[in-house]
Amino acid sequence: MANHYRAQPAVPLLWLPLLLATVSVHTHEGRIPHVAVVGAGPNALRLIACLQPHSALVSVEAFEAEAVGNTISSWYEGSISHSPKHTFKIGKLEPDECSQCLDAVYTADKSAPCLLDGGKARHCGRDEYVAYMRRVAEHGPMRVHEHAKVVDIKRNTSTGRFSVHANHRSEQSEMLQLQHSADAVVLAFGAASLPKPFRLDPGTVDGARVSSHLETASKYAGRNVLVIGTGPSGMESAVRLCSSMYGAKHVTLASHSRALYHPINDYVNQSLYRIRQFTNEGLMSLHLGVEMSRANATHAVLARQKKGGVGGIANEVTVAADFIIGALGFTTDVALVSAIGFGTNGSLNDATYETSIPGIFNLGVSGVAPWESL
Repeated sequence: MANHYRAQPAVPLLWLPLLLATVSVHTHEGRIPHVAVVGAGPNALRLIACLQPHSALVSVEAFEAEAVGNTISSWYEGSISHSPKHTFKIGKLEPDECSQCLDAVYTADKSAPCLLDGGKARHCGRDEYVAYMRRVAEHGPMRVHEHAKVVDIKRNTSTGRFSVHANHRSEQSEMLQLQHSADAVVLAFGAASLPKPFRLDPGTVDGARVSSHLETASKYAGRNVLVIGTGPSGMESAVRLCSSMYGAKHVTLASHSRALYHPINDYVNQSLYRIRQFTNEGLMSLHLGVEMSRANATHAVLARQKKGGVGGIANEVTVAADFIIGALGFTTDVALVSAIGFGTNGSLNDATYETSIPGIFNLGVSGVAPWESL
């Protein structure tokens, strides 16, 4: 049954309809069909693992815009740790890295027993799971192209095959344009694959260094940093900057909201605990209910609106800011979706996960309008 496009559960059940859809190539053309997977997150790796036993019928390779696990590595620390490690298993490789119970890690009492699953199960932490994903991609029989961002997908109407265009960054930081052919394409880059863009009026920033996500740790050592956004991404960025790994001189955490992100679980609570700790130590300061009005290379001005938003600005405060990070969360790769082609009349088959572009399948990509034919 075909329904209008919507976010689908991220499940590995796609492998069978995908195999059935491409096996005709093997039957009629006498060659092994090729599948291109855009993304190399947990669901993409699970899909590849499901297809591997059928390598005589289909070949598969994945294209990951950054390093495997890069997106998850930037999420807040408890974001992966809500389930026992066996739920994160990819193929037949056990997540041996996930050996530490995080309830003991994230509570003040380090000797406290695990509160999940009656204290019997071990759980995966964010960094543990990223290490596991990278081991699967590097040592499993998978073809994963890292630092290869897919920017366009075109279908040849005469052959029905797809040209997958990717920008590949080499080890020497050279940007190479690659083109691969595929009989089917799986979009598996997720609903949170890219930082949301942080846009400012050019007239308000005079030489300010602005980014939409946390970058290399050494960049911030001994520097003053302004983080805008108090959701999980903003809080995680601020906490990391104050850690010994990043070593920022001082971090200002600011938001137009008048309150910090409301925690949905005990793991987010730990971010709040560390923010209070760093604030008490003088490494961090909080400014809520403010907007950044202007900035230069060393400082930013935060304007506090009057209550109710009526009557203009109540006051302004100037904070030291060698770097400004707009940590507004994550979104899907809308640019790639737009390049492929989408509209309001598309559909998605719930049974096969195939979009209304024949040969293109969806695995957990959300936040866009329905697909339409190329």
